[in-house]
Amino acid sequence: QQYHQQHQTKNSRKRLFPMSYDPLPSGQSLLRKTKTAAFRQAPVFTSAADFEDNLEEPTKGWKYLAGRILSKEGDEEFTTRWIYARFVNRIMQKMTDKTHPWYRTEVEGPELNRKGHAGKVVFFFSMLAPFFFPVVYGLTFVFLTFGCCFSFIFLRRCQEMTPRRCALRMLQVAVESFLHVWRAIFPWYFWWSGGSKKYLCDGKDCYNKQGRTFFADISVILVSVSCVAAGFRMTRAILVTACDSACQTRQHVLEEDAQFGEALRKVNQVLSDVKDPWSYFPIVIGSGVNDTDTLRVPTSRQVLIIVASAASCLAPQMFMTIFYHQPWLPESTNIEAWVMLISIVFLPMFELWNYYQEFYLAIKEYKGVVDEVLIFIYLGASYVEKNRPVLHQAFKDAIMKNDKERKRLNHLKDVKFFDNPNQRFNESLRIQERENMNTLLEINDELALLEVYRVAINLSTPEGVIFYRRLREWLTTDMLNERAEIEMFINLSTAATFFAFLSLSWTWWVHEFHLTTMWTCLPFPILVLWTFILRSLNLCAFANEYLYDYYERILVGWKGNLQDPLSDFGGREPAIGWYWDKDTGQEESLPVGKRLDATSTETQTSTQKMLSLSIKLSKVSEEKQTILGLTATHALRTRVMATLGTVLATIATKVLPLLFKKVSAKNLEPIA
Repeated sequence: QQYHQQHQTKNSRKRLFPMSYDPLPSGQSLLRKTKTAAFRQAPVFTSAADFEDNLEEPTKGWKYLAGRILSKEGDEEFTTRWIYARFVNRIMQKMTDKTHPWYRTEVEGPELNRKGHAGKVVFFFSMLAPFFFPVVYGLTFVFLTFGCCFSFIFLRRCQEMTPRRCALRMLQVAVESFLHVWRAIFPWYFWWSGGSKKYLCDGKDCYNKQGRTFFADISVILVSVSCVAAGFRMTRAILVTACDSACQTRQHVLEEDAQFGEALRKVNQVLSDVKDPWSYFPIVIGSGVNDTDTLRVPTSRQVLIIVASAASCLAPQMFMTIFYHQPWLPESTNIEAWVMLISIVFLPMFELWNYYQEFYLAIKEYKGVVDEVLIFIYLGASYVEKNRPVLHQAFKDAIMKNDKERKRLNHLKDVKFFDNPNQRFNESLRIQERENMNTLLEINDELALLEVYRVAINLSTPEGVIFYRRLREWLTTDMLNERAEIEMFINLSTAATFFAFLSLSWTWWVHEFHLTTMWTCLPFPILVLWTFILRSLNLCAFANEYLYDYYERILVGWKGNLQDPLSDFGGREPAIGWYWDKDTGQEESLPVGKRLDATSTETQTSTQKMLSLSIKLSKVSEEKQTILGLTATHALRTRVMATLGTVLATIATKVLPLLFKKVSAKNLEPIA
């Protein structure tokens, strides 16, 4: 089978995987999904020819798998991220079968099923990164420096590069490899070279050595933690791209459905049209557009993330400098101290900044798919349900914010937008007044606002109900990878902050309630991460609410409308739905694979049964999203916030008075 539509140019997709040490300056994510119509064949893992990541010509749909072999047909570039991902894949090939690679992922109904032990693989190669990095990147550095001629020939053969670009890429990877090696061996060097005796001091001993530069032991430990974080970032890339490929492949299988596939493609095309200001781009992204083109960290957020990362890593050294009257900087002749200082500050700061940024972008991307589900719910609702205050206000807030965001995408070509973000709803109000739709004495026309909302689904026919079910399956599949990604961040961040809180409590107790350097660097990341976690929980609760509670409410509303009609489609020919054609300025029926029967008592009875079955299927065959084994609801978020508030209140009422008492008594002796 041939590609239905070619991807955008390779250079645009290559921005998804920039070099490891130089992330996108605009704040784009390292791993974002490309929504495209290029997948026309499901990945087949039944061939024993070779592993998917070893194929020079990728299986359709798996071109962007991270860690695959370098080839002109693929899209991987020679970077330090690719080197470690490739190392992971090659090691796991020795332990798995060709038909079941470790990253194998399949979409089974509404769930994303990872075959094998993918989570354990990510954990293993993340925790052992401090041991793997010296070997992997040490060999890379030696190969690129002493075997530069062979490396140059190899890269020119595998990648389409100019000689100048190839040479610069080799230099870049060599420098990054050296930094990764130093990151991994620095703690060992620090302890074994006697650095602990020269640069560490404890309590009162620091007062007796004024004029010298000392470092906090927690800063040295954070360098090793940053190495683990780098390993997690690179290994996670493989799993995320594999899950993404599986989800998109399943989506495009639905798009090839003989009866409703063309209608699915048409709905996506209309709602994601960048040239139509009435569309819902960038919430709905269509073929040929990268999520990286729309997912960016705003400048204000980027500054806050950088400040939060820098403050956490600089705080221990600032504490040592202020409380022990150390010089702000080492002597210019003390090269070793300068190397130590730069290493303990900038290496952890980079990884912390990177983690904050990727967590923020994961939240932003998940919010996009949650808003996409809200659009799906609203467009499928009847007139009465559309005008319910809660649903209408949620839809209005999401779309107005999206229209404001659209104005900022001036770097994209042909993007049309409203100067006034409220124009869509002003026009909706004007049309309602014109059509006198607020009168309860007549049947309202469901398509009166089609020009404003662009798509309407007809759930008064059996085929329309089935199509709405297919559309919901398409959307739930679309959000599976984003949901898995946000769950990964929530679980990891919760575990990390819990361990950090235990460490703070232990040091506070062991040092008899004296202030330590750990208390200067850990509270701020805990606060930032829990802000992200609470925001993520809120989105997960909305996703469950829209996909299940609102979905059931919409279907029940249509059942009521069939029995006691308050709106209809104005006697039009039967259709599964309609869309507004911006070229002709007229409404058009969504294409369907068979001719629909005219409305009758029999079809209404069949529709009632279809609606009841859809409600039952959503309850029986699907489960709401859970976080740490608990169903994500607004009540869960409230309980978490109440628990955190109780902890903070306890600290404020018990610990702070004790601290102030010690300060007033001049009994506070800081300990490094």
